[in-house]
Amino acid sequence: MANVAGGTVVGTTDGGTTWKRRTQPAGVGALFGVACASATTCDVVGSGNGDAGAIYRTTDRGTQWTTEPVTLVGGYFLAIACPSKAVCEATGNGGTIVGTVNGGATWKHQSVPPGANLVEGIACPSAQTCEAVGYGAPALHTSDGGTTWTKQSVPPNVSFLSAVACPTVKTCVAVGSKSVHGGHKQVGVVIRTHNGGATWTIQRIPPGLNDLSGISCPSVSDCEAVGLTGSGDGAAVGTTDGGATWTLQRLPGA
Repeated sequence: MANVAGGTVVGTTDGGTTWKRRTQPAGVGALFGVACASATTCDVVGSGNGDAGAIYRTTDRGTQWTTEPVTLVGGYFLAIACPSKAVCEATGNGGTIVGTVNGGATWKHQSVPPGANLVEGIACPSAQTCEAVGYGAPALHTSDGGTTWTKQSVPPNVSFLSAVACPTVKTCVAVGSKSVHGGHKQVGVVIRTHNGGATWTIQRIPPGLNDLSGISCPSVSDCEAVGLTGSGDGAAVGTTDGGATWTLQRLPGA
């Protein structure tokens, strides 16, 4: 299941051969993130009535949606990860992270280290372990299901991280942008950890990428990242060797 910022939800049941528009959640505004714990159960995050952040859930492939009992006043929820049907973590503006352990029946606001301003991406390889990324505090980590979050150090000049993928509880890959030329220019960046975020290293990627905004890693060796070139065109880069090499890929119509 996928979503777009205008509030539309679409899904496929045949591996992407065909996509169908799903029933839109009631009162939905913009949608920014989606997580599906199973083929039938998905959660989407964004904004709802009055532009407050909202979370919606379906358990029947998007035919019906329920609004979860949690809001983010003055901001939007931006990303969500659900390692199981019961456990989800959602992030948003103002350094917000909320979690549920009962399938969305209740949500709890979690304590986030000072400095986190915009938490735009999250990955939870287990119910206890999650990595969140964003602006202000680029990398945050929990190993106790969100009871405590710790701020992690990232390489110098990494200014903003947009998304993160964690194929294991120890290995995560995050993408975003870094400052170059004394901070006068932003270019795309990929960083990786093999020890749960205790240390992060920058990986070498093809030149010409202005920003990277999304990543998926089905295994430790294989990852795919997307973003923009300096000219504003869409770009995709991939690795099959754990990030030792990244290759710029040709997109449809390019």
